[in-house]
This record gives sequence, structure tokens and C-alpha cells, in this order.
Amino acid sequence: MQNLKTIQTNVITRPVKVIGGAINSALIFSISGAWAGTQTNNGYIPNIGFELTDNGEYLIKDNNGLLAAKGTYTFSNNSINGTYKLLSSGETYSFTGTFDPVTQKLNCTLGISPSTTGQGIWVVTKK
Repeated sequence: MQNLKTIQTNVITRPVKVIGGAINSALIFSISGAWAGTQTNNGYIPNIGFELTDNGEYLIKDNNGLLAAKGTYTFSNNSINGTYKLLSSGETYSFTGTFDPVTQKLNCTLGISPSTTGQGIWVVTKK
């Protein structure tokens, strides 16, 4: 019988096969990091990019690397939820979605807070 252990990360809990006392880290995925893709809204498809930090922060930087939006997110059971504020205008947006472990993509909807719909759909992958 194989020796299996469950590892809890800030993203996904998966059974992990332990080989000779070492964890096969290829089976562990972290939601934290830079994400990029597209946001579809009424036929307009701009690029989108943001960072998810280990401590639950959602950050968008402008083309000069300056912070343009800041918020928070939670992730559990492949579901993500969050809210962020555009620093220039003070507008607040909320989002919800799922992580697909097969495609390695986040698929989310976005809305003006508190709604999570009406402002587009993201499809992003980790950079």
C-alpha cells in the first residue's frame, strides 16, 4: 500500500504521494503569484493582469509598476472570491470564480461591488 499524506496549502488540498520521505512537489499548486489573461465585457477583450499574495491580497499594478488597485481574496475548494478598490477613482469591484486544475486557469466573473456580475468575465493563467 502506498504511503499517502494530505498537504494543506493556501490553495488546494490534495493527496500527495511520499517517496522515500520526500514530498513530490509537482503535485502541489499555489494560487499565489502573478496571473494574466483576458477580460471579456460587451465584446471588448482587454488584457488583465494581477497578483495574488500569500496573505490574501489582490494587487493590480499599472504599466509603470505602480499600485493601481488593492483588495483581498479568499480561496478554498478551488473557489476564489474577492473585492478590490481602484485607487484612482475609489470604485470597488467584486469577483468570484473557480480554478480549473485541468486547464490551470481561473475563470471568474466581475461586478461593481457588492455584485460579482455585470462587468465582465476573466480567464487567466498563472505567469
